[in-house]
Amino acid sequence: IENIGNVALYGVEIRGKSSGTIKSLSFTKANSCGSTITVGETCDVGDFDLADFKVDDKVIVVPVILGETNSNKKAFICDTDYGVETTVK
Repeated sequence: IENIGNVALYGVEIRGKSSGTIKSLSFTKANSCGSTITVGETCDVGDFDLADFKVDDKVIVVPVILGETNSNKKAFICDTDYGVETTVK
């Protein structure tokens, strides 16, 4: 995953277009990514379990950002308008 936006990514949500399957990936679980992907950085998601998806499945990868409410930090799943459609390889 390459962060070409202007906000650090805290994770992503991968949504199967035809299956409706939703898989949330938090970068805190992957040693290669650290806790976020900052602007301009790239992370290999090969470490994540994507068994819910098959080769050639169409998916939408939706960013998850870290926002603040009062004094707490909270993960916020962006709208699919900010997602990127791709095919599982």
